[in-house]
Amino acid sequence: LVIANSELVAREVKRTYPKLRAEVAVIRNSIQSVFNTAPLETDYNPGRLLFVGSGWERKGLKFVIGALANLPSSFSLEVVGQDKNAARYMKLAHDLGVSERVRVSGAKPMTPLEYSRSQCLIIPSLYDPFPNVALEALSQGVPVITSEFTGASDFGRDLGVSVSALDAI
Repeated sequence: LVIANSELVAREVKRTYPKLRAEVAVIRNSIQSVFNTAPLETDYNPGRLLFVGSGWERKGLKFVIGALANLPSSFSLEVVGQDKNAARYMKLAHDLGVSERVRVSGAKPMTPLEYSRSQCLIIPSLYDPFPNVALEALSQGVPVITSEFTGASDFGRDLGVSVSALDAI
């Protein structure tokens, strides 16, 4: 038995090893017990977009900053995480005229409250087997926009996940 944490990974295993005789089963990640399944009452910000993760190139931060440039000025982006090339992303935000709407808060533990303050989590990774941040956001009633290259794409709109092509984000 081969265990994959998403349909994305299961398809990849089957494609890479076409002669595999073992069954490929999908067992999805779960969230930590600190996360409650009921959304918290909070000071929700309808224009706050959230990006969580380190390794921003693989996680697709440039796509999120590009999308922010096409949204009304009432939208802002909170970036939680770190990257050795952070200055490059801030330059991109500056070049697109949205640097005052992008806040980088660095790496920090994410709590249910942090998620529930946001309108949505955007995680348009170039590759991510299954981002736990998607489950954490969904557990707080926060919708997720992701790419087809993440295991979060296993979930549909009825569960709060929208899958987009990277060029459309």
